Amino acid sequence: MEIIVSEVRSGCHFYAQNKDCSSTLESIADKMKELAIDTDDSHQIRKGTKCAALYAADGLWYRAKCVEANRRSGTYVVRFVDYGNQASVSMDQLRPLDPASASVPDQAKEMSLAFLKCPDPSTDEGDEAAGFLFTWVKNNEVDLSAEILFQDANGCSACVLKDSSSNASVGVALLEAGLARVVNKRKNNPKLESKHKELLKALREAEGKAKRERRGLWVYGDADSDDESDRMFEKR
Repeated sequence: MEIIVSEVRSGCHFYAQNKDCSSTLESIADKMKELAIDTDDSHQIRKGTKCAALYAADGLWYRAKCVEANRRSGTYVVRFVDYGNQASVSMDQLRPLDPASASVPDQAKEMSLAFLKCPDPSTDEGDEAAGFLFTWVKNNEVDLSAEILFQDANGCSACVLKDSSSNASVGVALLEAGLARVVNKRKNNPKLESKHKELLKALREAEGKAKRERRGLWVYGDADSDDESDRMFEKR
């Protein structure tokens, strides 16, 4: 399917919208403008609650989901469900969402690059990987397509992300730059290994190229054992 990446969380983790969802987003935005902002029922909002939240950058209200709630301090972390980005907000920047608005499916789908893992974005290596993905997906000359293969262990839609016109794979590019690793074979589902063996072969070849050329994670030669090096990789 053709997609637009709306939020990059790491080199291998992002949120994406269907390319043809613009009319739905406009309809949602119009509904948010009608929000009764003088109604203060924010005390009803708890972790997991779908709500409306004020986005400080533009002063507009958006659909959101509360992912962290500290009622003692009155601070909340929300994820804007139609875009994927998160923000810390105060109690007065939250409002309940009417059932009709809440029932519209989230327009941003959580996705990951199938069979890949990237360093945690809080590390220098992870920041570089996230920047690589961001530069790729925000290039206005690139149309993106995502083939969803399965749901990963975190509930994300694991996919192959490509440039629709050139068929170039983002995952292969990340691996060749030495900014990602292929998940160890023994940690994969054997059925998935068998079903996607050609894809995995291409990914492992790209990783091998980065190793030989000592790029990115491989600049000092072979990285630590898979179990040890997992400490620096993103945990979701």
